[in-house]
Order: sequence, then C-alpha cells, then structure tokens
Amino acid sequence: MRLQRDARTGLRRAVGTVGSLVLVTGILAGCADGARPGTAAVVDGRTIPASEVSDALSQLGPLFNGATPQLVLQVLIDEPTLTQLASDKGVGINDAEATQFLAQSFQGAGVAAPAHYSTGAMAIARYQLAANNVQGLSDSASAVADLQKRLAALKVTVNPRYGTFDPTAAGVAAPTASPWIVTQGAQATPAPGDSAAPTPQPSASATP
Repeated sequence: MRLQRDARTGLRRAVGTVGSLVLVTGILAGCADGARPGTAAVVDGRTIPASEVSDALSQLGPLFNGATPQLVLQVLIDEPTLTQLASDKGVGINDAEATQFLAQSFQGAGVAAPAHYSTGAMAIARYQLAANNVQGLSDSASAVADLQKRLAALKVTVNPRYGTFDPTAAGVAAPTASPWIVTQGAQATPAPGDSAAPTPQPSASATP
C-alpha cells in the first residue's frame, strides 16, 4: 500500500501498492507554538491526535511503502472533506466497506490483519475508496475542482513537529532538521545557548 500525490487528477493523496515502512520516532511526541498537547493538527476545530497518526503508521505498516507522518497527516486532514464530496456526488462509502477493504489489503499482502482497526486506519481506507469512486465519475474533473475548493477553504493548523501546512499545495511539508540534531556520520552542532564539551586531555600526572 503506497501513499502518494497525484497532481494529474488533483486527488493528491492515494493509497496503492504493498511495501514496508520505517517509523521514525520522536517527530510524533510533544507539541509546540501553542498546539494542544498530543495534537498533530486542528482542522476547522476538529482535532487530529498525534496518536491517530502514529497508530495508523504502526498498524498499517505492512501495507505502506515510503509513507511518512506528514503524508499520513495529509490524508487525515483531507479525508472527511473527500468522503463528504463522494457522498454528495452519490458515490459515498461506509465503514463496512472500509473494513472490508483493509481486510482484503492485509490478505493480499500475506500478513495477519489486526483484530481492531484504529481510527486513522479506517480514515485512510475511507479516503482510498472515496478517491476511487470520485475518480470513476463521468464528471470527475468537475468533482475534483469542487474538492480543491473545499480543501482550500479549510482552516488548518499543524503541530510544528510535523512541519508546516502549505495551503497552496494543500500539503504538510516536513520540518527542516535543526543543526544540533545528529545525522548518521555527522557531528552535531551545539544547540543555541549550549557550549561544546571540551575534548578530554590527559593530565601530566597520568603520564608514565
């Protein structure tokens, strides 16, 4: 299962082929700049908990290929708008269909399905099914234009730990790494206000 952007149709997040996911911890914890504790985003007053993002990534890990917390959060931001549009166009979906879709996806991947699907996992399934239905409409171009207008009207606040929300692209951009965060093979730069620890030197008395 793959999360990707589809600029051609305007449905910029979709779920596809089977793969694997490496979960990077740390980006999911805490909050900043006034965001409520444990909140990933707020959309028109609707709170998306950080746990909803992490649970979806963890639970659907065997089905994801290259998914990131930002991309999953994008889907969770857009899903209610997309599923409502599908319903308005007469091609709505329900939770029973979403559950069946997930069960078939796990079966196709050859892995055991969880006993209970998380809120985020169900939202991703609804998103995929709604996207498929809208794309199959005879007037899909008009439906996509309607979707873009609805998404542009959303008031979205994203926890800075996830990055920034770009209303023009309707997407969440990953945060830029701070220079004091160590990457593999690199030496960290001290955080602002911190002093680099001096390199230990042997004392004269320690010399034989």
